[in-house]
Amino acid sequence: PGAVQAAVDAAVDGDTVLVHAGTYSTCLVANKALVLQADPVGSVVLDKLQITGLDLGKRVFVKGVNLTHVGIVSDLTNAPYLVQGCAGSVRFQDVTVSMPAPNFQAGLVLTNSTDVALSRCVLTGPSSVVAWGGTFATGIPQPGLVLSASRVALDDVVVTGGDGHLAFYVPNWPTPLFYGADAGADACRMDANSILFAHGCTFQGGDDGNGTNAGCDTAGTIFIPIHGTPGANAGNGLNVAAGGSATELACTFTPGVAGAGGAGSWCGGQ
Repeated sequence: PGAVQAAVDAAVDGDTVLVHAGTYSTCLVANKALVLQADPVGSVVLDKLQITGLDLGKRVFVKGVNLTHVGIVSDLTNAPYLVQGCAGSVRFQDVTVSMPAPNFQAGLVLTNSTDVALSRCVLTGPSSVVAWGGTFATGIPQPGLVLSASRVALDDVVVTGGDGHLAFYVPNWPTPLFYGADAGADACRMDANSILFAHGCTFQGGDDGNGTNAGCDTAGTIFIPIHGTPGANAGNGLNVAAGGSATELACTFTPGVAGAGGAGSWCGGQ
């Protein structure tokens, strides 16, 4: 599992690291110019890839790797797939990024990096889910791509936000519990200090969860709200903070599907 990291550590600037088919754990590239390529393309799964502190004039090229995280990331400051503090150029081609549900981190996070480009990539954020036999909601819907003080160019990239879970009611466990519907995530979210150029891309916001019908617990008393609950808001294709800049050509932006509200109910003569 650590073979990729060992190869990266042994590489010098300008080397190519060919990764044979398999599933590997962490790969940290710190201020090192190299090519990281799956051999063959699409046959490699990396659990974690972070590219940090790349100096101006250096270049990292990642090709044909599937970035699929295993497990839940609750640390919102430590994204598994991260480009951070890079003045040099970072390139991704034929890369798939997927954060499985449930989770708390976005698909790909770019922070303080000024020369990032992606081509023929698929970025998918995690959804929130109802777990434990319908008694617990976990995870937060997250974007497929998040930009913070960064500049990125996208060509033929599909970006999808995570879906929200539906509203639900747990009667008498050990007291009645109610979970409201979760909103879907934006496909791409960028702050006021970020710049995005996109060509031939698809941005799909996450669907929101449906509301739940009102209902009764076993004692025949009605739970609140009596008229059922509305669905949450759907995610946007692209969410640009005031001051940010986004330029697109031949792209598709689709919001998620809004959730339906729940129906009312009548219990115990109330």
